[in-house]
Amino acid sequence: MSYLIKPQDDFIYDIEFDMDLNPYGIRLSSLKYENTTHLTHRVYRASFYRMIWVSSGTVSLDLDLEAVTLSKDDFLFIGKNQVFQLKEFDKFNAYLIDFTENFYARNQLDIDLLQRSSLFYNDSGIVKLHLEEPYKEILKGFLSFFKGINYKEYDQLLYQFAHNTVERMLLFAELNLKLENNLTVPLVYTNSKEHSLIKQFQNLVANYYIAEKGVSFYAKQLNVSSRSLAAACTVANKPSPKRIIIDRILVEAKRLLKFTDLSVKEITYRLGYDQYNSFIKLFTSNVGLTPMNFREKFH
Repeated sequence: MSYLIKPQDDFIYDIEFDMDLNPYGIRLSSLKYENTTHLTHRVYRASFYRMIWVSSGTVSLDLDLEAVTLSKDDFLFIGKNQVFQLKEFDKFNAYLIDFTENFYARNQLDIDLLQRSSLFYNDSGIVKLHLEEPYKEILKGFLSFFKGINYKEYDQLLYQFAHNTVERMLLFAELNLKLENNLTVPLVYTNSKEHSLIKQFQNLVANYYIAEKGVSFYAKQLNVSSRSLAAACTVANKPSPKRIIIDRILVEAKRLLKFTDLSVKEITYRLGYDQYNSFIKLFTSNVGLTPMNFREKFH
């Protein structure tokens, strides 16, 4: 189970993971069309990772700024803190596999693998797979195991087994993604010091971008110079540190413009800007539209 923190003014419901009911940090649940009618007007943001397998029917949803339609045996990945909304459905049934970052992150390598996964963090957009044999049968076995440990008291051996099962699921999905798209990029992630540094930087940005918008703050937290951080981004073929901060601000700005009725001025202050014009200039110069023109695209 999970519970909602009702929004005060912006219509985005935060879904928190209930560790009291699911002490392992993972759960399997089902979603049926009969009991989802009241959900179609709500917008959600989950504090955990979610995988959706549609076992029958069709369902459409918005995931951040993209629309996606899922049919029988489609499998969708929703990353931590992404915003989503059910739009339309036709007699669908689905399984939801949810897990927390703490569940998966036994060590730094686990954290790096999860956070660099092309399933949850894909620069080209939403990752949707269509399950074929034998992966579908393998997945059924995984789900049977998760169903068995739902709500059980914590046991270290079961936890290790659950973790390894999720790891296998993600590896199977990565392989399936590579085969579906004829990708030549290797699935084994580079565990270089540059990649590790950048991932730590991105995590800090996700936590502090509202209050801290300068590169020097993050460099200090990481015990490196701003120049070293920029060099790491260059080596790893990533955007500059300043660009990473701006992109994170813009992602949240676009979410708030699309999914809420907050005024642009309210969004400006929500994102940590004291000066209204500073935010307008940043958004317009990077997006090519004013915030209001961007909002009009979705209304």
